[in-house]
Amino acid sequence: MSIETRLRNGADEARRVAAEFDRRSIEARSASFARRAAFVAAAGVVVVAIAVAGIWASAAILTNDEEVADPPSPDLEWQQVEAPPEVDVIQDIWVDSEGFNIWSGNELWTSQDGHQWSLEIDTPSQLGGYATRGSLVRIDTGWIGVGDQDSVPTVYRSVDDEWISNPLPVGEARTAVWRLASNESGVVAAGARTTGGGDSELLVWHSADGATWQTVELGEGYPLSLDTRGSGFVLVEASFSGEATTVWESDNGLEWTVAAESAELVTSDPALFRGTLVAISLQTEVVAIRPGGESESIWTGPDSTGPDLNLSLGEVDAGAFGLLASAFDSSTEDVPVVAMWYSPDAERWTRYDLLDLFGEQGTVFAAVGGDRVVVAFEPGGSAGMSPEAPYQLWVGTAHP
Repeated sequence: MSIETRLRNGADEARRVAAEFDRRSIEARSASFARRAAFVAAAGVVVVAIAVAGIWASAAILTNDEEVADPPSPDLEWQQVEAPPEVDVIQDIWVDSEGFNIWSGNELWTSQDGHQWSLEIDTPSQLGGYATRGSLVRIDTGWIGVGDQDSVPTVYRSVDDEWISNPLPVGEARTAVWRLASNESGVVAAGARTTGGGDSELLVWHSADGATWQTVELGEGYPLSLDTRGSGFVLVEASFSGEATTVWESDNGLEWTVAAESAELVTSDPALFRGTLVAISLQTEVVAIRPGGESESIWTGPDSTGPDLNLSLGEVDAGAFGLLASAFDSSTEDVPVVAMWYSPDAERWTRYDLLDLFGEQGTVFAAVGGDRVVVAFEPGGSAGMSPEAPYQLWVGTAHP
């Protein structure tokens, strides 16, 4: 099912949930919010991904162990580079310890600098059956991904350039798996299963080797995001009803504790910025998410008047190099991305209008690395869609 179809299907439910919150702040963006709602349907599991999550924050976002001593300039120099050949669709673009990765759904390409790309491995067509982003990660012995095989959530491991499939222990209930994360503590997968009455139950699976898995039952929701933090893991859970969100933390992937709970509208998947979760709230501001139960805005986003009246923040990507937020035009059917903002420190922000930078508006997928940003741009595409050929690949580095 295409993203566009899922967005249309989720529109009515998104309006219902939006009505339960502050109507004045929602109504101006109700049309765009409805378009961005999604039904994630797989193996009979239907979860309404309404992007409702909790907000926790602290000004200490810039005073942790991963703080950059001398943040780079907020101004970037952009250069268009040659994209990997024969990649027609980008399902995901991300950064890991070895560099940048682009996954087409059938091929995985890697690059240390975003300029030179090499084919790493062909991937099974079953990968990413329920969600494409975050469904493929690197491990010590190769690569591991999640998908489905005959409607059963399945893990796929690459061994000597061959893929071995291992069904996850799910029991008889209908179950879907979305996310993966890996570090020295092992591999963690996160998903959900139906519990009757339209509710869902959050599940986590842990494996030391990618072959044998243990199941951990957590809350009554579904995974909004899953990341590593040092040798541990952090998982953001959204409730099925959209009325609550929980941040879970684990040192080993098996024992999980609640770090914080809240119920506030978030409209993007959380990302890690120097050890602290960040996300977009109400499509209007970037917030930091930190255990403790308090919230704080770190950037208020574009003006809500004049030429920016119809701009809504869509995504925020984060890495050691900084933050990259994007905004789309909610007044048009295609909701194209109009502008991006870069910040090296969550304090100084520089705007880049896509018309000035790329000559057109469209789709943006971004990955923030240690010293640069890589952006996949599809002219004329819709916000939130996977870029399709002929897309462009751009690299942004700090202005000297």
